[in-house]
Amino acid sequence: MTRLRYRNFCCLIVVLALSSDGFTQGNSTTVPFKKTLIPSETQVLILRWDDQAKSGQLPKFAELDQAEAGAIKIVRSAENPQSIPIATIKRPSIRQRAYMLRGAVKYEGVLGDGFLEMWNHFPEPRAVSAFTRTMATNGPMGLIQGDSPWREFQLPFMINDDSFPSPEKLEVNVFLPKAGTIWISDLELIEFPISHMMPATPAASMPATPAASFARWATWSWIFVTVFAGLGCAVGVLGTTLWFKRVRNKQDTELRRMQSLNIE
Repeated sequence: MTRLRYRNFCCLIVVLALSSDGFTQGNSTTVPFKKTLIPSETQVLILRWDDQAKSGQLPKFAELDQAEAGAIKIVRSAENPQSIPIATIKRPSIRQRAYMLRGAVKYEGVLGDGFLEMWNHFPEPRAVSAFTRTMATNGPMGLIQGDSPWREFQLPFMINDDSFPSPEKLEVNVFLPKAGTIWISDLELIEFPISHMMPATPAASMPATPAASFARWATWSWIFVTVFAGLGCAVGVLGTTLWFKRVRNKQDTELRRMQSLNIE
């Protein structure tokens, strides 16, 4: 009997260890994905779709799918691209300079390159916005394309400039270029020391900071303005030169005609 109890106890320990090893629990079943844990992470909030449904605040085009652990399901049959808002988090209590929105995503028949994005809106005196998108080729920040079982997604953000305040609002959207079906689990917002920020794929994160966003935008805008202004000036000078040359040729032709008349 003692040996049987010991074996049952060991089995229980193994089951508990497996069920608590970084797996996100749903309300009825478990979404089968393993989330990446970050050192010194602190949970800021969890957005549960069950609660959103009870308060009548489910996203447009979305329905609650209890068969998928209370995830939301979005089905699109249109062939035109569309950005679908799924969540708005106002005045999140973020104290650290690095934070991340994460969860799980599953999809079927997604045509083209879709992605999840998080817009970070900062208040005065800066009043700028910047985004992070899942546009990497693979991993938690990978694109949404084709078919995929449940997998983790991450939308990290880092503020290098200490003069920037915490964001006043976070907006989360899913972009689908064409038809497809997508499931999205409950969303978890965490924060952690900036020293533990994992390197993001450049194509997936734009920008690292709001200041960098504005600087990059200003730099490229200045480059484009300079290039187009230079081209415009070149075209203008060329056009003016050709016009003067045409007028001069007409004058020379008329002068030669008059000279020939005087000779006769």
